[in-house]
Amino acid sequence: MTAPPVFIVCSERSGSTMFWQMLDHHPDLSFVTQGEFDYAVALVGDDGTRPTAQQFRRWAVADFEYVISGNQWDGSRSFDENVHAWLHATIGESTARPAAVVHRHADRLPFLFDDAQYVHLVRDGRHVAESCVRLGWNNDLWHAASRWIDAETEMDRLREQVGADAMIDVRYEDLVSDPIRVLDRICEFLGLRAAAEE
Repeated sequence: MTAPPVFIVCSERSGSTMFWQMLDHHPDLSFVTQGEFDYAVALVGDDGTRPTAQQFRRWAVADFEYVISGNQWDGSRSFDENVHAWLHATIGESTARPAAVVHRHADRLPFLFDDAQYVHLVRDGRHVAESCVRLGWNNDLWHAASRWIDAETEMDRLREQVGADAMIDVRYEDLVSDPIRVLDRICEFLGLRAAAEE
């Protein structure tokens, strides 16, 4: 039986790239290509409805993260089976736990993974908004802040669905200032060997 997957869930521009790369060094975790897995839930409805194979394939050819993942749709599998295969492909025959980052629609993950554990990375929303404006994603802080607000609203819904025991909160600022302590706390939550032991 495969160990439950681990998902880092957070707003974009919250430090998730640095964070997943830190966790990916743990021998008992293995992240999907480039860490990103938003494409797995992008077309799942708020009520859990799944896209048809045709809907997903038509959408996926234009999704950058899906394209660079190298994943292929297997017509002999259902949507759920394809998603699970993509997530688990990274671990091969190892006993590592599959892991990924989801920035958007994280509250849809429980429809696909009923046993997952979640690491909620939260960064000061003001810094997230400033980063979005600097990248040109938004023209002003007001609209940039809505990205953070929307993501954190989804995290609240996710927590209601899975319960507090399945989710741990990690502040980006704490991760940067005291990484060993934070990583040890995450390892304890996930039931993994402590970061200091690796």
